[in-house]
Amino acid sequence: MQIVMPMAGEGRRFSQQGYRLPKPLLPVGAMPMVARVIADLPAAERVVLIMRNEHLREHDIAQQVLAHVPGGRIIAIDGLTAGQACTVRVAEPALDPAAPTLVAACDSSQLFDPGAFDRAVAGGADCLIWTFRGDTRISVDPSAWGWVEVHADGIQARRVSCKQTISAAPLNDHAVTGFFWFRSARLMYDAIDRMVQRDQRVNGEFYMDLVPNLLIEMGCRVEVFAVEKYIGWGTPHDYEDFLAWERYCARLRR
Repeated sequence: MQIVMPMAGEGRRFSQQGYRLPKPLLPVGAMPMVARVIADLPAAERVVLIMRNEHLREHDIAQQVLAHVPGGRIIAIDGLTAGQACTVRVAEPALDPAAPTLVAACDSSQLFDPGAFDRAVAGGADCLIWTFRGDTRISVDPSAWGWVEVHADGIQARRVSCKQTISAAPLNDHAVTGFFWFRSARLMYDAIDRMVQRDQRVNGEFYMDLVPNLLIEMGCRVEVFAVEKYIGWGTPHDYEDFLAWERYCARLRR
């Protein structure tokens, strides 16, 4: 398997709150956030990280990240892309087109059963959308999330809605974690290219959340992979709340 992690956003919410480090470098435990994310994922033969040149220049981010991700490859880009899917597109030359590919958000992790993931991969799906349910944090702003409508079996995806809820009871629905597994990089890029050609944007950007819809249209099987617990660090509030609980648990262990 190969992992692609786009981390080329502005991180505006953090900078507005006075954070000077780019979000992917903020400490989670004893390592930068991005390294923590990768450490929590299934093992991969190839890890490709897409970063902004200005972050590499100003914060020595490459050395800090690669110290925890040996063998990782960094691709530097200038400025902002037209969205997460376009950032992932930049990684194509560094990937094996035939290898399974996991696109991972840089600002969240999750608790999941590795055996369940292996079984889901072996089950024949072309794409697995990592999801969670029942987390009250989504009630603050349900329109900030992606949502998966599933068939009667509760596993096969019917469609993904980005930034718009699919029911009046979102706590019962599958919310997207920002992690997507694809049977191959080639399949993923075929779907991304279709999305871009059709100019299917949300709020002016090309989101990975919508890529599975193109696969469904192509006749591929797309399923949800529900994790046990979603751990988000994507906003200053979520990050600081996590740190507070981390400190509390550390005191209990003394």
